[in-house]
Amino acid sequence: MKARIFQRDHIEWTRPLEGQSLRGLVLVVHGLNLKSSRMQALVNVLVDRGYIVGNMTLAGHRGDKEAVDREAWLRDYEAATLALRELSAEHGGLPIYAVCMSLGALTFVDFITEHPQHQPFEKVLMLAPALSLRWYSHIFRVFARWLPGFPIPSFSRAKDRVYRSLPLRFYGELYKAQDMIRRKLKARPLKLPVSILMDPRDELVSYAGVEAMLKRGRMPMAQLQGRQLPDDAAGSYHLFICPESMGSSIWQEVTDELNEFFKDESVAR
Repeated sequence: MKARIFQRDHIEWTRPLEGQSLRGLVLVVHGLNLKSSRMQALVNVLVDRGYIVGNMTLAGHRGDKEAVDREAWLRDYEAATLALRELSAEHGGLPIYAVCMSLGALTFVDFITEHPQHQPFEKVLMLAPALSLRWYSHIFRVFARWLPGFPIPSFSRAKDRVYRSLPLRFYGELYKAQDMIRRKLKARPLKLPVSILMDPRDELVSYAGVEAMLKRGRMPMAQLQGRQLPDDAAGSYHLFICPESMGSSIWQEVTDELNEFFKDESVAR
């Protein structure tokens, strides 16, 4: 059961009904060209378990396709961080967590490494984080420099995607964030408890690339777990978003992981 609070700074906040013990606050962030509404199943699970949840829509996914850039994504996280701190203080210092999918996870790391002194998060669950992409996607990096407005058709289902095509500019900004993260993590590893769930067969994110990043000590408190999505789920091994995309068995495992991973720091208020 849940009751909506309000919408501010492109974040829809939802909380448990009055009288239910609060366990913490969670920021949920979607992936590239993925509707934030498709994260609602995860939001519902978290709210039912006693968390106040903010479901954020990143810049470029709000009908503002032409305005997207890495800096806009960082500003979104800055606004979200301020809101999380305010809500935490209002409820006696509730712990703050994040659940981030793909681009959302990449931008999370970009923001935290850009502003380490301001980060309020105690733990983060990353779903298919776009920290390292498959080798063949790097062709977009080259063409994004010369043809930023060239549209790339999306093969995602209409119910999942924001746009039928994305200009190469989006991918250029994604690679820019990746490049910045690599330099920053080499200088200062991210020392934050992180649980990473993804399918080794992911068509977009390189499991081997993420694994190599962890082996180099870039995120020393991170754990990578492989989960194989059903072949007939959502036509993709990338979408860790709902029972339909994961299949009932993996969905149960992921929601159990949510509960277990956040449990240690949870406190009733």
